[in-house]
Amino acid sequence: MTAKFEAFKAALEALCVEHGVCMDASSDYDGIGALWIREVYEDLPAGLDAFLELNYEPAPTPEQIEARKAEEQAQRERMAAYKARSMAQHIEYDEARLAAVMASGDYMKLQSAIDAHAQEQRKQQMRVSTDPTDPAYIDARPRKAWCNDVLIEGWTVADEFRRCVITPEKVHNGAVLIERLPELGAITAESAAEVKEPAAPIDTGFIGMFEHVPDAPAPAVAPAPVAAPVVPAVKHGKRRR
Repeated sequence: MTAKFEAFKAALEALCVEHGVCMDASSDYDGIGALWIREVYEDLPAGLDAFLELNYEPAPTPEQIEARKAEEQAQRERMAAYKARSMAQHIEYDEARLAAVMASGDYMKLQSAIDAHAQEQRKQQMRVSTDPTDPAYIDARPRKAWCNDVLIEGWTVADEFRRCVITPEKVHNGAVLIERLPELGAITAESAAEVKEPAAPIDTGFIGMFEHVPDAPAPAVAPAPVAAPVVPAVKHGKRRR
């Protein structure tokens, strides 16, 4: 405690006595402090209360300022290193868990099924080929390839995704449609007969209340007019006088 602080404390106490007040401080359980200026009475003399603690903190020296900055920088570096180490541990744990899952038999079966399904979809929906050595070749089932609504004869590769039909002579670009025909011999006499059979009536399954509405009465027909009978006129002779 320096002489400057002692002079300030004495001046503050003299100011309280001059104005007839008592100064003290208190804090609640949350650590929030308050400075109280109370009017004096018999049990509370003017001045600074005995329980009031005035702590003095002198201005830091340049060396202390540099040391504080160095400590704050070191603390930030330690926090960054901790975060990096924690992130690396999380990544290592996730990679180990993923590797364990991928090494399991169920995952391998599921992935194989997914790959096979994706390959089948790519074959059937995007690209087909008539060359058995081509990975896009499916089977010998006949197919037709259309490009811009024009049937392309002698095609080797039809690709709906890349919108092209390739022939030995040229490449046709445009809207591609691959017509997948049924396999040879798939339509037999029995299957054709089954197709020709009439379909069963469709059960609409109506549910509700039905109200009978009688038919409207037929309109009355007026009788045809009857012609009056024709009576022949009678000729009278001259009277004799």
